[in-house]
Amino acid sequence: FYQSDDGRIRLQVRLEDALADFEAVRERRPNERRVLVLDGLVRGLMAELFAAKGLDPCPRIREALALYQRALDLRPDLADTRAHRGRSLSALAEWQGSHGEDPGPSYELAEKDLGEVIRLDIDRVPNLLTRGDLFNHRGTWEDERGGDGRAWYERAIADFERVVTLAPEDSEGWRGRAIARLA
Repeated sequence: FYQSDDGRIRLQVRLEDALADFEAVRERRPNERRVLVLDGLVRGLMAELFAAKGLDPCPRIREALALYQRALDLRPDLADTRAHRGRSLSALAEWQGSHGEDPGPSYELAEKDLGEVIRLDIDRVPNLLTRGDLFNHRGTWEDERGGDGRAWYERAIADFERVVTLAPEDSEGWRGRAIARLA
Protein backbone atom coordinates (compact mmCIF):
# COMPACT_ATOMS: atom_id res chain seq x y z
CA PHE A 1 0.00 0.00 0.00
CA TYR A 2 2.27 2.70 -1.31
CA GLN A 3 -0.27 5.50 -1.27
CA SER A 4 -0.60 8.88 0.32
CA ASP A 5 -2.41 9.08 3.64
CA ASP A 6 -5.39 10.54 1.79
CA GLY A 7 -5.36 7.62 -0.67
CA ARG A 8 -5.20 5.13 2.19
CA ILE A 9 -8.16 6.79 3.89
CA ARG A 10 -10.22 6.57 0.68
CA LEU A 11 -9.23 2.92 0.27
CA GLN A 12 -10.12 2.14 3.88
CA VAL A 13 -13.55 3.72 3.44
CA ARG A 14 -14.17 1.67 0.26
CA LEU A 15 -13.09 -1.52 2.01
CA GLU A 16 -15.30 -0.78 5.01
CA ASP A 17 -18.24 -0.18 2.65
CA ALA A 18 -17.52 -3.49 0.91
CA LEU A 19 -17.40 -5.26 4.28
CA ALA A 20 -20.80 -3.86 5.18
CA ASP A 21 -22.20 -5.11 1.87
CA PHE A 22 -20.73 -8.59 2.36
CA GLU A 23 -22.15 -8.75 5.86
CA ALA A 24 -25.59 -7.92 4.43
CA VAL A 25 -25.23 -10.69 1.85
CA ARG A 26 -24.06 -13.19 4.48
CA GLU A 27 -27.12 -12.39 6.61
CA ARG A 28 -29.33 -13.34 3.68
CA ARG A 29 -27.26 -16.23 2.33
CA PRO A 30 -24.95 -17.41 5.12
CA ASN A 31 -23.66 -20.49 3.28
CA GLU A 32 -22.63 -19.02 -0.05
CA ARG A 33 -19.01 -20.02 -0.37
CA ARG A 34 -18.09 -17.36 -2.92
CA VAL A 35 -19.34 -14.57 -0.65
CA LEU A 36 -17.44 -16.03 2.31
CA VAL A 37 -14.21 -16.08 0.30
CA LEU A 38 -14.65 -12.57 -1.12
CA ASP A 39 -15.45 -11.25 2.35
CA GLY A 40 -12.27 -12.94 3.60
CA LEU A 41 -10.24 -11.32 0.83
CA VAL A 42 -11.55 -7.85 1.72
CA ARG A 43 -10.70 -8.45 5.38
CA GLY A 44 -7.23 -9.54 4.28
CA LEU A 45 -6.81 -6.29 2.36
CA MET A 46 -7.93 -4.38 5.44
CA ALA A 47 -5.30 -6.26 7.44
CA GLU A 48 -2.61 -5.24 4.94
CA LEU A 49 -3.76 -1.64 5.17
CA PHE A 50 -3.65 -1.76 8.97
CA ALA A 51 -0.16 -3.28 8.93
CA ALA A 52 1.04 -0.58 6.52
CA LYS A 53 -0.21 2.02 9.02
CA GLY A 54 1.57 0.24 11.89
CA LEU A 55 -1.70 -1.04 13.36
CA ASP A 56 -2.39 -4.59 14.49
CA PRO A 57 -3.79 -6.53 11.51
CA CYS A 58 -4.44 -9.71 13.51
CA PRO A 59 -8.16 -9.17 14.22
CA ARG A 60 -8.92 -8.76 10.51
CA ILE A 61 -6.67 -11.70 9.61
CA ARG A 62 -8.49 -13.89 12.13
CA GLU A 63 -11.84 -12.78 10.72
CA ALA A 64 -10.64 -13.73 7.23
CA LEU A 65 -9.40 -17.10 8.51
CA ALA A 66 -12.79 -17.84 10.09
CA LEU A 67 -14.54 -17.03 6.80
CA TYR A 68 -12.15 -19.23 4.81
CA GLN A 69 -12.72 -22.04 7.28
CA ARG A 70 -16.49 -21.74 6.87
CA ALA A 71 -16.06 -21.88 3.10
CA LEU A 72 -13.83 -24.96 3.41
CA ASP A 73 -16.34 -26.60 5.72
CA LEU A 74 -18.86 -26.23 2.90
CA ARG A 75 -16.47 -27.41 0.17
CA PRO A 76 -13.14 -28.79 1.42
CA ASP A 77 -11.91 -29.51 -2.11
CA LEU A 78 -11.52 -25.85 -3.12
CA ALA A 79 -7.85 -25.12 -3.63
CA ASP A 80 -8.31 -21.37 -4.14
CA THR A 81 -9.85 -21.01 -0.68
CA ARG A 82 -7.05 -23.06 0.84
CA ALA A 83 -4.51 -20.83 -0.94
CA HIS A 84 -6.15 -17.69 0.46
CA ARG A 85 -6.15 -19.21 3.93
CA GLY A 86 -2.46 -20.13 3.56
CA ARG A 87 -1.61 -16.56 2.57
CA SER A 88 -3.54 -15.18 5.54
CA LEU A 89 -1.84 -17.60 7.92
CA SER A 90 1.52 -16.56 6.49
CA ALA A 91 0.71 -12.89 7.11
CA LEU A 92 -0.41 -13.73 10.64
CA ALA A 93 2.81 -15.65 11.32
CA GLU A 94 4.94 -12.79 10.01
CA TRP A 95 3.18 -10.29 12.30
CA GLN A 96 3.37 -12.63 15.28
CA GLY A 97 7.08 -13.26 14.80
CA SER A 98 7.87 -9.56 14.53
CA HIS A 99 5.86 -8.75 17.66
CA GLY A 100 7.25 -11.26 20.14
CA GLU A 101 4.62 -13.97 19.68
CA ASP A 102 5.31 -17.57 18.68
CA PRO A 103 4.49 -17.81 14.96
CA GLY A 104 5.28 -21.53 14.79
CA PRO A 105 1.69 -22.85 14.69
CA SER A 106 0.64 -20.27 12.08
CA TYR A 107 3.71 -21.06 9.96
CA GLU A 108 2.94 -24.78 10.12
CA LEU A 109 -0.70 -24.36 9.11
CA ALA A 110 0.24 -21.98 6.28
CA GLU A 111 2.86 -24.41 5.02
CA LYS A 112 0.33 -27.23 5.10
CA ASP A 113 -2.27 -25.27 3.12
CA LEU A 114 0.17 -23.92 0.56
CA GLY A 115 1.89 -27.29 0.20
CA GLU A 116 -1.43 -28.96 -0.56
CA VAL A 117 -2.32 -26.35 -3.16
CA ILE A 118 1.12 -26.60 -4.76
CA ARG A 119 0.86 -30.39 -4.74
CA LEU A 120 -2.36 -30.08 -6.70
CA ASP A 121 -0.51 -27.74 -9.10
CA ILE A 122 -3.07 -25.00 -8.62
CA ASP A 123 -2.01 -21.41 -9.36
CA ARG A 124 1.56 -22.53 -8.93
CA VAL A 125 3.67 -19.35 -9.14
CA PRO A 126 1.79 -17.14 -6.62
CA ASN A 127 1.63 -19.98 -4.12
CA LEU A 128 5.30 -20.83 -4.57
CA LEU A 129 6.14 -17.16 -4.01
CA THR A 130 4.04 -17.03 -0.85
CA ARG A 131 5.49 -20.24 0.51
CA GLY A 132 9.03 -19.14 -0.37
CA ASP A 133 8.47 -15.88 1.50
CA LEU A 134 7.04 -17.85 4.41
CA PHE A 135 10.19 -20.00 4.52
CA ASN A 136 12.40 -16.87 4.39
CA HIS A 137 10.47 -15.29 7.27
CA ARG A 138 10.60 -18.49 9.27
CA GLY A 139 14.36 -18.74 8.74
CA THR A 140 14.78 -15.16 9.92
CA TRP A 141 12.62 -15.84 12.96
CA GLU A 142 14.71 -18.93 13.82
CA ASP A 143 17.94 -16.95 13.43
CA GLU A 144 16.67 -14.09 15.60
CA ARG A 145 15.84 -16.45 18.47
CA GLY A 146 19.33 -17.98 18.35
CA GLY A 147 18.34 -20.98 16.24
CA ASP A 148 19.51 -22.03 12.82
CA GLY A 149 17.33 -20.91 9.93
CA ARG A 150 19.47 -22.42 7.16
CA ALA A 151 17.08 -25.30 6.43
CA TRP A 152 14.23 -22.79 5.97
CA TYR A 153 16.33 -20.67 3.62
CA GLU A 154 17.17 -23.76 1.55
CA ARG A 155 13.47 -24.56 1.25
CA ALA A 156 12.83 -20.95 0.22
CA ILE A 157 15.54 -21.16 -2.43
CA ALA A 158 13.96 -24.35 -3.82
CA ASP A 159 10.54 -22.67 -4.16
CA PHE A 160 12.00 -19.54 -5.73
CA GLU A 161 14.08 -21.62 -8.16
CA ARG A 162 10.85 -23.28 -9.31
CA VAL A 163 9.36 -19.82 -9.86
CA VAL A 164 12.41 -18.70 -11.84
CA THR A 165 12.11 -21.83 -14.00
CA LEU A 166 8.33 -21.53 -14.49
CA ALA A 167 8.16 -17.76 -14.91
CA PRO A 168 11.61 -16.24 -15.52
CA GLU A 169 9.98 -12.88 -16.27
CA ASP A 170 8.62 -12.73 -12.70
CA SER A 171 11.12 -10.63 -10.77
CA GLU A 172 9.66 -11.76 -7.43
CA GLY A 173 11.18 -15.21 -7.88
CA TRP A 174 14.60 -13.71 -8.43
CA ARG A 175 14.13 -11.30 -5.49
CA GLY A 176 13.06 -14.02 -3.09
CA ARG A 177 15.91 -16.30 -4.07
CA ALA A 178 18.44 -13.49 -3.64
CA ILE A 179 17.13 -12.72 -0.14
CA ALA A 180 17.31 -16.39 0.85
CA ARG A 181 20.85 -16.69 -0.50
CA LEU A 182 21.95 -13.65 1.51
CA ALA A 183 20.63 -15.05 4.78
